[in-house]
Amino acid sequence: MGAVYLARTRGVGGFERLVVIKCALPSIADTPQQMLLAEARLAATLQHTNIVQVQDVDTDGSTVFLAMEYLHGQDARALLARSWGKHRPLPLDQAVSIALSVCAGLHYAHEKHDNEGQPLEIVHRDISPSNVFVTYDGSVKLIDFGIAKATTLPSETQLGTIKGKPGYMSPEQCRCEPLDRRNDIFCVGILLYELTTGKRCFAADNEYLIAKKIMEEPPPALPADYPRELAAILMRALAKDRGERFPTALAMQEELSAFAARMRLDVSQFAMMRLMSQLFAGELAAWHAAQKSGQSLVDHVIKRSTMTVEAVDPPTASTVHERPTPIDRPPRRRIAWLVALAIVIGGTAGGIAWWRAATPASATPPIQHSDAAPAALPDASPAIVGSDISPDASPPIDANPNAPDAAVPAQDAGPERRRPRRTKTEQPQLHLDDETNPDSIIR
Repeated sequence: MGAVYLARTRGVGGFERLVVIKCALPSIADTPQQMLLAEARLAATLQHTNIVQVQDVDTDGSTVFLAMEYLHGQDARALLARSWGKHRPLPLDQAVSIALSVCAGLHYAHEKHDNEGQPLEIVHRDISPSNVFVTYDGSVKLIDFGIAKATTLPSETQLGTIKGKPGYMSPEQCRCEPLDRRNDIFCVGILLYELTTGKRCFAADNEYLIAKKIMEEPPPALPADYPRELAAILMRALAKDRGERFPTALAMQEELSAFAARMRLDVSQFAMMRLMSQLFAGELAAWHAAQKSGQSLVDHVIKRSTMTVEAVDPPTASTVHERPTPIDRPPRRRIAWLVALAIVIGGTAGGIAWWRAATPASATPPIQHSDAAPAALPDASPAIVGSDISPDASPPIDANPNAPDAAVPAQDAGPERRRPRRTKTEQPQLHLDDETNPDSIIR
């Protein structure tokens, strides 16, 4: 329903800054515009280090747009794809660190009050790896409050309509029930599961089966070496009954902090920055080379984005558009093509085998007889074995009796010889006996 653009704002004295412009598509009805305004009113009240900052809301007369801070980094989905693509899991330190930061940002949003002191009761409803952003300097930001729900905002959800991403919703969200902050606790559990295992928590072939798994089935079994204390935290966050979950994001954050302290995990921003420099060494190397050449971050990012658009590839310096990764998109098309190719090869091989079995190894030319005297035979005569021919019968000379210039020898028509049985489909053939007797006709 919306579009996201990279933009540059200029000010007095050569001031420049990158911003992200989010706006509703003009070709769609007014509902996205209303949702964008609701997001603007909500996000303008949120000022936290783990939440992306909305800097301005404006309109060009027909389209409302948000101006948000530009984050130089990658989303959590890209981290998962890059780490597991190198056949190594995301370190437990950084996985727990990301979950801690998300809990901190969520608790701030859940506890937010309006100017009159009334609780807003904000519910994000869209906690997923694509909405958790990690900058190259190690900061973790929660983004996209586009479908967030608050008591001060008009509800845009119609009866029977689900807002959220398949696979990243709570059971009550799948059932279209009223939501509270514990909905986001369940989604943080899904995020933590995927960060620590590298696998989808709830995956199926279609949205209906995904929702059924979320409502009825437990998450997949954890690895054998999974920390027991962390598993207990995870299972409590993923409880089907919201009353059994953590009551607040702060309570879950405290449990994770205590686990990290006991395990001596490095959950600092410096450790996260070190991991980003390892996973995205190519992107950072290009940025450092641009710095040495005197290029600003604004020019570097815009140049890289322009090159990306021309190459029809996703951005490398920033994740403006969502990119599909192995964790989100299983290779179904590749499997379907392989199955189809196997069926074609198998059918072809079976057809060839049937044809070989149905075709005789060698075709024997038909035996022809004549009432005339037999012609002289050459010295080299091939042997013919058949049930209808006597052992002393003379075989035909010509391997191709249908040739126009070939002479066909006549067979002795004596009483001791039997004419071969003719099948129903065999037709009599006419040949000249030899050049010396052109009137001799044989069957």
